[in-house]
Amino acid sequence: NCPTRYLVNDACVIKNKPLVYGSIHQFEGQVSVFNYKGGPNYRDLYPVPPDPETVPSCAEGGVLGSLPGTIGASMATEVIKIIAKIGTTLSGRLFIFEALHFNFDIIKLPPASPANRVTELIDYQEFCNPARKRDKVKEITVQELHGMKARNESFKLIDVREPIEHQMANIGGELIPLNSVLDHKQRFNDSVDKLIFYCKVGERSYAAIHNLQQHIATDKLYNLQGGIAAWMREFGPEF
Repeated sequence: NCPTRYLVNDACVIKNKPLVYGSIHQFEGQVSVFNYKGGPNYRDLYPVPPDPETVPSCAEGGVLGSLPGTIGASMATEVIKIIAKIGTTLSGRLFIFEALHFNFDIIKLPPASPANRVTELIDYQEFCNPARKRDKVKEITVQELHGMKARNESFKLIDVREPIEHQMANIGGELIPLNSVLDHKQRFNDSVDKLIFYCKVGERSYAAIHNLQQHIATDKLYNLQGGIAAWMREFGPEF
């Protein structure tokens, strides 16, 4: 995800280590080598993180099953060249592979800039989503949800994951995928006391509430911290 990319890059810059970079989305993959022999690092390519709501996860956007192998093998080749000191690496260049029509391109990256060389690590969640701390998104822990269920309190669960994820494991929530939440906004004026949104780890459900708050006025929306993954760790598959 976005915070991890910046974190790994900055750690490599601080430790003066090369970073063999790869990314995949749907039918496209990218490979490069950052912070190698004075070459650019990830921040030279992306000085500012994208809007988090414009970057779908693998679960939301999907990935061609064979693509990770293609990109992973290309990354491994770059690692071998760096270790063996042979050939020409992708430092200063970005390899772009489009699998659907088997097209590829190599573009030249901007030169390394001292302004994009960090000296310390930061809060990457906040860096990649600066609005998060300012948003009035209420959250609830899995322990609090467990207590509410035991006391038979009034609440409703909304699962904003994809159907295949819901089929694999769920805790009883109504399935309304993130990309269709706004289409159902009128349904969230519910008679229950709390509408608790969840996904795998809490990021998509956070985005769902953030989007809804721009369109409906209600104080019933809650994000489940850690999502279904946190529930499974704490209480297992039963709800």
